[in-house]
Amino acid sequence: MVSGDPQILEKSDPFDGVLTASQWQSILSGDRIPHTYNVPPDAYPDFSTLPSDEWPVVYVDGDYDFSAGEAGRGILIVSGNATFGGSFNWDGLVMIGGSLTDNGTGQLNGAVMTGINALLGESVSADDLNDTLHGTKRYVYHSCNLLKASQALAVLVQEPGTWSQAF
Repeated sequence: MVSGDPQILEKSDPFDGVLTASQWQSILSGDRIPHTYNVPPDAYPDFSTLPSDEWPVVYVDGDYDFSAGEAGRGILIVSGNATFGGSFNWDGLVMIGGSLTDNGTGQLNGAVMTGINALLGESVSADDLNDTLHGTKRYVYHSCNLLKASQALAVLVQEPGTWSQAF
């Protein structure tokens, strides 16, 4: 049974006030959130070889099955469906365009968003977390990990239709 404190809020439009279709498209393209790794053509990064203070943006194009060895930290963006297998662990933000299936054990410390492709008018399977989370899971909202993951995003990006002045 999925539970939380405060209680989980189900809305007809869960992205209202959070994310728009154009913002999601610009995240997928790398314009709004620059991708550190693009899988493919890049291989999934080996986080054991990265400095502990590096919180990259990992973009995965299409559906992807993550294995236990593909744990990590930072921002994980999946354009399709994601399956977390084994003891997949992630610290930071996970954004999934399609649906999420989580098998085995594992822990996510940060925040998870799924079904975002619905903003683009695509048909997305409803996430019934009681049916798609198998095994022993621990999903913890972790504001400190979200802050660490977002540090690399602290750049000035001009929004189309606005002005700026350089000194």
